[in-house]
Amino acid sequence: MENSQKVSIPLVSICVPTYNDGHFLALSLDSIVHQTYSNIEILVGDDASNDDTAEIVRSFDDPRIRYWRNEKNLGQFPNVNSLIQRARGCYVAVYHSDDQYEPDIVKQEVTFLEAHPQIGAVFALDTRIDAEGQILGITQLPEEVQADTCLTLGDLIPPLLRHKNRILRGPTFMGRSELFQKVGWFSDDYDIAGDFEMWLRILTAYPIAVLGEHLMRYRRGATQVSTGYNRLRTFEEHYFTIMDQYLTNEGAADQINQHDLDEYAFHRLDDQTFRAANWIIRGDIDQAQILLGQPYRWRTLLRGRQRRKLRVLTLRMLMKIGLALGANRPLTQLLIRTEYGGRL
Repeated sequence: MENSQKVSIPLVSICVPTYNDGHFLALSLDSIVHQTYSNIEILVGDDASNDDTAEIVRSFDDPRIRYWRNEKNLGQFPNVNSLIQRARGCYVAVYHSDDQYEPDIVKQEVTFLEAHPQIGAVFALDTRIDAEGQILGITQLPEEVQADTCLTLGDLIPPLLRHKNRILRGPTFMGRSELFQKVGWFSDDYDIAGDFEMWLRILTAYPIAVLGEHLMRYRRGATQVSTGYNRLRTFEEHYFTIMDQYLTNEGAADQINQHDLDEYAFHRLDDQTFRAANWIIRGDIDQAQILLGQPYRWRTLLRGRQRRKLRVLTLRMLMKIGLALGANRPLTQLLIRTEYGGRL
């Protein structure tokens, strides 16, 4: 990285919001306290957990850890905001209490921010792991997104339309502390997508960067917040609400082409298909048929993600045929298997 030999050692505030993550918290905190960059404070915000979170935090004999327990559950983003408001560092990171961090993530993120003063925030790539820590896969940036460089809102809106958010990995965020005074706090209006909305809001004021290295291990599993969010979900994914707000942004609109809009329309149809399946499982056939009445975007088949696109097409056909034949019960059982692995 440029000018790495000139990097200073400013204080970094690592915010770790947590709620009933005691079974993973020790691993997460252990990976943070053993960072190669030592000038950190670790702010743990316990959102009124009813597990052994407090005991786990107290088991770490490290004066850099500061712990608060909320008297009542505030919710994910109000809890994050309360930690950021207590932060004393030049840089603020928001890391997750069920993930694990590679030893150099703080050092590499600080190094990049110090060497690139025009950039407001930095992210990194991740390795996906399961509840037992076994590797499931790695995140790759879309080919049109360049790592380790300055990225603007106009650079990122097109790939976000095409690929959804495979780019800004929330649990790797580190930003300059002053940016919150300019763009505000995390919003609680978008459920679990509040962090994604914040990243786009930051991009209206600052460029960002994504480091091209896999510097954290992102845990996937039944206890994850996103799993609960999607379980039998019948409302539109908040990603679309957020992206719709930025499609007309003057810094992004001129960069969008028909290919981008076609892929975005497919993602919306994919979401409608998932929601139709959930309506059938819930027993509301009328609502399912409204969603299944939306036209399929055939020209998207000419581009990437054919396997996913064919799956959505096949699933829509199966649901339409099953409902037309009145085979609601076997269709419901099929959908529970295809969408939830047979278990709800």
